[in-house]
This record gives sequence, structure tokens and C-alpha cells, in this order.
Amino acid sequence: MNDKPRGYAQFPVLEMPGNAVRRDFTLDERGAVVALVRCWFRGILPRGCTAGSDMDLVLSELVANASVHGGGGEITLSVGHAGGRLLGRLVHRRPPAGDLLPKLEAVAQTSRLLLGESVKPEELVESSRGLLVVWHLSEGFTYRPESDRSVTAWAVPGCSCGGVW
Repeated sequence: MNDKPRGYAQFPVLEMPGNAVRRDFTLDERGAVVALVRCWFRGILPRGCTAGSDMDLVLSELVANASVHGGGGEITLSVGHAGGRLLGRLVHRRPPAGDLLPKLEAVAQTSRLLLGESVKPEELVESSRGLLVVWHLSEGFTYRPESDRSVTAWAVPGCSCGGVW
């Protein structure tokens, strides 16, 4: 029997290309590590990479989620170019503390907002909206929980810089 929740991708995690850059980070409960990740990523990003802004946002959301909801610990981020896409992988070296499925309430609320309906600020769902942004900006998104870690991988399309770090 499959012990993964319904909705998890059953595909292998994207392989990182040989040009991938890797770095370890320590998570903190307040999510301050997100600023460090953004500085690192922007420092390695080639000029003219048209997918960089989207990847920056995806990295920020996923690292913030790991920090705030994942129970702390260490992560390894990998970023590379392949086939006109930026590829990313986040390995959280701690047993999974949750899942990466947006709450249905957030999906319904976001749909209402996209249709032009108004929602009072006090009625906004507190979590899951960031994951909807991640899913919208990326393709090939996979999440693989394991006993001692979790691996998240994704690709952001639209890179036209040639992938030279």
C-alpha cells in the first residue's frame, strides 16, 4: 500500500545538471534565513536570466515554509540551468513535519479572489497561499518525504540566459 498522501507526485525527483550550485543553510523559526538564501541566489544568478525573479520567489516561499513549519534543522539548496529552465532542489535534513499540499480553504479563497470577489482581510486564510504561488510559477514540482529527510524539487521555465554560472 502506498503510504504517501493522495496528491503527491509519484515521479522521481528532478536530476540536477552538472552546472548546479549547492549550499547548506541552517533554518531558524523566524525565517530570517530567507534573506540569506535570497542574497546567495542573487549572487550566483547570471545577468539576463529571465527566470530569476520567479525562482527567487519560489526559493523564498519554500525556505520560509521549511523554517516556520518544518521544525528547523539543516537544508541543502541546489540550483542549476537545463533546457531553458532553472532547476531547484531543497533537501531538509529532518524528518518531515507536515506536507506540501495547500489547504482546500486557501485554494477556494484564491479562486474567489482571482474571480474578482472581495474578501475581508480578517477572513484571509493564514497559510497555504505561498504554496499556490510556488505551484503556479513552477513545473515538475515534486515532494518526497522520507524517514529522516524530505526532498522538494521543481523547475522554473522561461530562462533564456544560456545557463552559464
